[in-house]
Amino acid sequence: MSGAICWMLQGWTPARWALLGGLLSLVRLATCSYWMNSYWGGAVAAVGGCLVMGAYPRIARQGRVGYAGAMGVGLVILDNTRPLEGAISSLPIAVAMLRWPWQKPRARLAGAGMPLAFCLAVGAALTRYYNYRVTGHALRRPYMEYAGQYQPVTPLLLRNIDNRQIAYANSDM
Repeated sequence: MSGAICWMLQGWTPARWALLGGLLSLVRLATCSYWMNSYWGGAVAAVGGCLVMGAYPRIARQGRVGYAGAMGVGLVILDNTRPLEGAISSLPIAVAMLRWPWQKPRARLAGAGMPLAFCLAVGAALTRYYNYRVTGHALRRPYMEYAGQYQPVTPLLLRNIDNRQIAYANSDM
């Protein structure tokens, strides 16, 4: 994770500041921290976010296929680890990239946009296949299946005016 943070920062800042940021994350997050020492810590999601945020300035400057692949892998990681937070944090990047056809030459857009779309399509297909094999439905994620089967009270309680619990559409409450 600290290496990914350093790589991401190298796209936005000078190399020495990026190294300092990577070392600070190593000291603060990678040693005796919840981020690294727990199953739900978020190190994998952080790597996905760093791949997305670090690939964007490189694609904007150079438009290489490898950086588009790194961004695609990062987006797939974010989709599988933290879907809501990943979508929210990737939204500014998506908006910036959608403006490219009017700002950047076509060669740069084709050099990065097509490989990124291919990587996202393959990642989405593999994720949906995994969901289908685990839950029996391509759009139902395994944690939703778990919550529906084993949690009598959902983690987020929605209450109506009469203070009665409103069940999720996915659960059997």
